[in-house]
Amino acid sequence: MNQDLGHKIIETIKDEGLRPKPRWQFLLKNYVLWGLTLLAILIGSLSFAVIIYMFVNSDWEVYALVADNITAYVFLILPYFWILFLALFALVAYYNLRHTKNGYRFSLSAIFWYVVFSSFVLGAFWYNFGLGQTIDSILTDSLPLYHRFISKHSHRAQLWQQPEKGLLVGFVLSIDDQQLTLKDFRGYKWEVDVSNCVIPPRTNLQTGWPVRLVGEQTGSGLFRASRVMPWLRYEGSEPFILMPRQPRLPERIFINLRIIKQRGA
Repeated sequence: MNQDLGHKIIETIKDEGLRPKPRWQFLLKNYVLWGLTLLAILIGSLSFAVIIYMFVNSDWEVYALVADNITAYVFLILPYFWILFLALFALVAYYNLRHTKNGYRFSLSAIFWYVVFSSFVLGAFWYNFGLGQTIDSILTDSLPLYHRFISKHSHRAQLWQQPEKGLLVGFVLSIDDQQLTLKDFRGYKWEVDVSNCVIPPRTNLQTGWPVRLVGEQTGSGLFRASRVMPWLRYEGSEPFILMPRQPRLPERIFINLRIIKQRGA
C-alpha cells in the first residue's frame, strides 16, 4: 500500500512537472520579510518619537485650568492617532517576523515586547534628534485634515487661545518694564500688564517671538499676566533625553518657517 502511494506521488510529480524551488527563492523571501519587519519597526519608532514629543510638550503646568483633574487631562491630550499608527505597524512587524524562517519559534508576547522595546529605543533617539516635532510640523503644513484634528501645534494654539480662562498666546510687538503689546494667533492685539509677572530664566522675551501667558483677562484687549513662558518648551540646556530641550536641525528649520509665516499673518 505504501509502495502504491509512493508510486502515485511520483507519477503526479512527473505528470504536473513539479520541481523543487531553488534555495535562493526561500532566502529571498526570508530577507524580504526581515526587511519589511525592520521597516515596520522603523516607521513605528518614528510614530513613537511623535508620541513622546506630543506627550512631553503638553503644557502640564496649566492642566488645572482646562481639566477637572490630571487623569481627565491625560485622556484629553493623548495622541490617539499616533498610538493607533504605532499599533498598526507593530502588527505589521509581528506578521512579517512570524513568517520568517524561524519566526514560528517566537511567542506572540515575545514578538510584541521586542517590537515595542525596539520602537521605544529608536523613538527616543529620533525624538532627541528633533524628528518628533519635525514630523508633526511637516504634516501640519502639508495636510489640512491633520492640521485640523491631529496636529500638536494646532491643539496647543487652541489651548492657549483662551483668555477667558487665563491663557493667552501670541507674538510680542513691543515691550517696556510694565507692559507688553501682543498679537495673538488670530491676529488680535492685546495690552498685557506684566508689572507683577514671573518670567522664567532664559525666556526669549523679544519682539517678534511667540510667548505663552498665564493670568486673567481684565477687559477687551486687556490682560494681566502672572507668568510669561516661551512658546517652545526649552530652557537653553541639554537635560534628560525625554525632557523638552532646545530644537535641533531639522526641527529648527520648520519652527523658524512657521514663526515667520505666523508673524506675517
